[in-house]
Amino acid sequence: MSASLYASVGRTARQLINKFGKRMIYRQKKDGQVYNDQTMRYEPSIKDTPFKGIRKNAKIEENPELPVQLGDCIILAAASGLPVPAVPDQIIMDGETWSVVDSAPVAPGDALLVHNILIRRG
Repeated sequence: MSASLYASVGRTARQLINKFGKRMIYRQKKDGQVYNDQTMRYEPSIKDTPFKGIRKNAKIEENPELPVQLGDCIILAAASGLPVPAVPDQIIMDGETWSVVDSAPVAPGDALLVHNILIRRG
């Protein structure tokens, strides 16, 4: 398939996720600490990235490449504008914090389209 076709598929995926997805926050924990003037303490360096994603229950048979456990969820998120998901990052959804356990990119050829992000409560 051509690169332009993959780009078109990526745009379609992004449009569908934006239309049907829920608002979420991707919380990336960075190395080091920053000083908070209000609390007068050093705190972990955190970067929050708002995005839209589609949540589904994780099933081992549908995701054999991921270490799925009972109660886990998969977030389908467009790759553009989102950091590459990694441990110990978190996703905040409906006021609840979930930990990133693993992710499987959907990337035919060199075109990264979406991330399948495995998350777990806590």
